[in-house]
Amino acid sequence: MTPTPIKTNRELVNSLWKQNIRNAKEISKKTGIPLRSCERYVHFLRKNGKIPTIHRTGRPQKISPEQRRQIGMIIKHNHFTTSEELKTMLETKYSELDVSERTIRRNLNRLGYTSVFPRKVPLLTQQAKVNRLTWARDHFHYN
Repeated sequence: MTPTPIKTNRELVNSLWKQNIRNAKEISKKTGIPLRSCERYVHFLRKNGKIPTIHRTGRPQKISPEQRRQIGMIIKHNHFTTSEELKTMLETKYSELDVSERTIRRNLNRLGYTSVFPRKVPLLTQQAKVNRLTWARDHFHYN
């Protein structure tokens, strides 16, 4: 798993702290980390001797951003693809992935796609067909 930028920033500040660089402004200049973040990290290091880990609430998402883009590309190519078909396509490409159709629909919704049923339109009556034909004949040489 690749480290997050926050994690690498914390490791950088920690390593500079061990090299006796104790000034937040100096750490910020050397690393390019925002000054306020460096100040906060230095405060933690002075107080506890370590930078605490961030605890995130909630369950991690099953579908990664790359997989979400893949769903969007498939739908863009063929917008009649069902969520069940999308699920099987993703699970064949990413063998470790196991998601429900509801998860696929939720991610499609996040991408801006909505599911709608086509409007039911009555068929043309015989009288409507006659009216269209007479109008077309009347306007044949319109331009």
